[in-house]
Amino acid sequence: MTDIIWSDNSGNRYDVTQINSLLTDQVINNQKQIHVGSDSHRGRKSKHIAVAIAICLWSEEIKNGGWYCFKRSYVSKKKLPTIYDRLFYEVQISVETASYLRDVLGFDIEAVHVNVNPKESELSSKYAAQFKGYVEASGFKCYLKPDDWAAGGVADKHAR
Repeated sequence: MTDIIWSDNSGNRYDVTQINSLLTDQVINNQKQIHVGSDSHRGRKSKHIAVAIAICLWSEEIKNGGWYCFKRSYVSKKKLPTIYDRLFYEVQISVETASYLRDVLGFDIEAVHVNVNPKESELSSKYAAQFKGYVEASGFKCYLKPDDWAAGGVADKHAR
């Protein structure tokens, strides 16, 4: 995470030191919660999968809005050939990011959002328990669909 440049919803760019300052100000002074989520998009003609990680701030007062930053990267389709591989990668980078924010920078993380649907009729449902267990075993609350707004909303927007 230390070498990653993040962007916010206004197009501003930040390094990890600046993200730390922004989060400190918003979390401590404005009592906002930190949520982390990731999503990916597999373009039909591309040889790569676009992956976005989002760090989102939310407060009870704002409810329908807040500040967020994201990092978009690309991974070879060969590295993530199956839906399971893609979803696991999304969960893994979300947990790594949340762990860095908690363990290195000292922030409390409200939740890690996982873009998996627990409804049995959905393709991703067979992974819901495993991924939720992974997130919770890492010490975080886990939000699955339809409550996964940091992954299914914010990160999704920047993975496309």
